[in-house]
Amino acid sequence: DYLRWSSDRRGIWTEPSKQFGEDELPMTSDPPWCDRKMPSCLHAVQANLPGYRKLVAAHAATWQRVQALAQYDLYQSPLPPDVATPTAPFAVFNTALTALATRFAQAPAAQRGQVMQDFCQHLLTTRRLSERDGSNLIFQMVGTANVHYGLRLLVDMRLETPGLSLPADCSEALAPRADWNQAICQALHGETLSMQTAFAQALDGR
Repeated sequence: DYLRWSSDRRGIWTEPSKQFGEDELPMTSDPPWCDRKMPSCLHAVQANLPGYRKLVAAHAATWQRVQALAQYDLYQSPLPPDVATPTAPFAVFNTALTALATRFAQAPAAQRGQVMQDFCQHLLTTRRLSERDGSNLIFQMVGTANVHYGLRLLVDMRLETPGLSLPADCSEALAPRADWNQAICQALHGETLSMQTAFAQALDGR
């Protein structure tokens, strides 16, 4: 996809490649993906557990790829700074919340602690990738919003398990940001480069 985009002098993005053997994640579904518009992801899943089991199973490959992001320390787009440059597919993070809420809703009481631990690992991955991104500001903003919504799901999980201690792995996921992670200078630098490219193209009549 990077080679196809960079070879297109017009800077027009075509559809993503199908190298993974799976179509792009649909933005809408029935039942709907958990997202920030939903008051409670867990309550929605519990109200329609058979439907969410089917939804999660249909997109199991996408969820596996989201889990694999845990091996990376940061996100850095390989594409050149440009307002036409495609951004990361933010919608895939909704599969994580939906899958984890579904696992929690159907898990026996003895296994819910493991689900919460896996959730904290995902939360930590989301924080790490979004806080260390230097490509553009939008990725940091969306990542932060996803973390905030994820915390609401964690609160609902805790309310369902009042006698269960929070897994130790959650300490790092819930820790305050390090000072250097709070800086947005690098992301703003990427935004500036994108706007400079846009102005240059406008002056060139492109």
